[in-house]
Amino acid sequence: MNRNIITPRDLQERPSDSSDAAKQQEDLFRRLEKGLRPASDNQSVIDIRPVPMFNAPLAPTDRKPDSWYERILKFIPVEAVGMYLALDGLIRSATLDSIAKRVWLSIALLVALLFTLVYLKRVAKVTRTAQIAASGVALVTWVFALGGVFSTFPFYAPWEGTAALVVVTAFLGVWQLDSN
Repeated sequence: MNRNIITPRDLQERPSDSSDAAKQQEDLFRRLEKGLRPASDNQSVIDIRPVPMFNAPLAPTDRKPDSWYERILKFIPVEAVGMYLALDGLIRSATLDSIAKRVWLSIALLVALLFTLVYLKRVAKVTRTAQIAASGVALVTWVFALGGVFSTFPFYAPWEGTAALVVVTAFLGVWQLDSN
C-alpha cells in the first residue's frame, strides 16, 4: 500500500490540453504513486529512488482522494506501535525498580518515534513532513492509551488514554494535508 495520503488538491482536474500544467499534474500523479516527493517550483530534480509497489499504479480514471478510513490507516504507524508493544512487554517482564522501568520505557518510546521517522521516510516513502509528524503524534497517543511509560507516573489514569485516542483519531481522520 502506498502510505502517502492522496488529497483532493492532488487530484484537481487535469487540464485537457497538452500544456505544461497538464504535464506537471501527470508528473505529480506518477511521483505520488511511486512514493516520491512532489517537485516544487525551485526543485527540478528529485534524487529519491522509487520503491517497487506491490499493487499496480492507479489508472487515471481510478484516482480519488483517500477516504477517512484510508487516511486513518496511513496515519497510524502500526509497525512502530507493534515494536513498542514488544519492547514494553520485555521491559515489564524484567526485574527492575520503578525508576529504571520508567527510564527504559521512555527509551523504548524514543526508539519507536525514531523508527517511525526512519521507516516512513525510507521504507514507506512518505513525502509529506506533516504526515510523518502526525504519525509520531498518533504513536505517542497509542502509547498513552495503552499505558506505556505514562502508566509509571502518578497523574496517569487509563480513561484519559482512551479519551485521547478517540479525540486524536477523530481529528486525524478529518485533517486535510496540503499538497506538499
